[in-house]
Amino acid sequence: MRPNLFSWATKELSQDAFICWLAEWANPSNKSIDEYMFKAGTEFIKRLLKTHKICSTGINRVEILRQYYNIDAVFKIDTDDGNYVLIIEDKIHAQDYNPLEDYVKTITDDAKFNGYQPKGVFLKTGDQATYKNVVSKGYSLFLRKDFLLFFQEMQTYSGCNQIFNDYFANLDGYNSHINSFEILPVKDWHWNSWKGFYEFLQTEVDIVDWKEVNPPGGNSFLGAWWHFREWKNFSVYLQIEQGDLCFKIGEVYEDDCDQSLIRKEWYSIIVKEAAKQDFHEITKPYRFGQGVYMTVAKVDKKEWLGPDENIIDKDAIVKILKKYENFLDSCILHKDIQAHEFNENHPIVT
Repeated sequence: MRPNLFSWATKELSQDAFICWLAEWANPSNKSIDEYMFKAGTEFIKRLLKTHKICSTGINRVEILRQYYNIDAVFKIDTDDGNYVLIIEDKIHAQDYNPLEDYVKTITDDAKFNGYQPKGVFLKTGDQATYKNVVSKGYSLFLRKDFLLFFQEMQTYSGCNQIFNDYFANLDGYNSHINSFEILPVKDWHWNSWKGFYEFLQTEVDIVDWKEVNPPGGNSFLGAWWHFREWKNFSVYLQIEQGDLCFKIGEVYEDDCDQSLIRKEWYSIIVKEAAKQDFHEITKPYRFGQGVYMTVAKVDKKEWLGPDENIIDKDAIVKILKKYENFLDSCILHKDIQAHEFNENHPIVT
């Protein structure tokens, strides 16, 4: 493959520079320099405005401010239909840790922007499980899929710019890595394959969150958890640990109860219900840990995801996960009978 500038310029500051460069092309004075890039810059600005349902017929002027009061980028835009200032929070892989609402207040209170409507845009080309916090702060979203659609549609215009094409090629390549779970055997999955798989699952099951987990004394993994239910005063739920499907319980604090006893009791309920429903693939973990969050039972990866040599059947996997959701519900429904059967004097062998 030909050398690509953005395979080397991988930091968020490089992406900041690219989006500022692209937005600057929207100034009408640049049309005579490169009409193709003028169209690209104008379309980019219009799409950012559309994330706030602002449909402008013409862009008259764009002023670019970078790292303005620690804001990644600020686009001061004059249009035929009103004046706006876009507050751009630009991310690749980092989460939305910054004080987004403070950025809006800073711009609102700045006399430089009198007469301009402030609008926050969270632009992200990487991945994260949820954007609820971002949206709750009044920011719109411009994500990788929006960027890729923009680039693909710009290919229908006559013209070419190597920087523009390099960025598109690099982003499209990353997107292919994310979607690789659809075409690779399970044994060849990598970190980004699991990201793509979790993003797919979010459209099919009610995944609460997914992210990197760093267990004490253990290897980090990309985990996803969902289907939280209440048992006694605890949450019981399902978790995928970049492999095994686990039945979890938490938060179990040792100051409030005997963690080992609670774990054994919930395990007793699960194994008895599993035997009743002939779910023999639900087994105890390799070892029982003790902590605030505990794995109580598990299903081996090959039992729910398929053999390592296979390419996954997405529809079949969704059905399997729904089955385990229903199974967890049945454990809750039958907890009174089964908990009564649990005998503390005959603890489960760990």
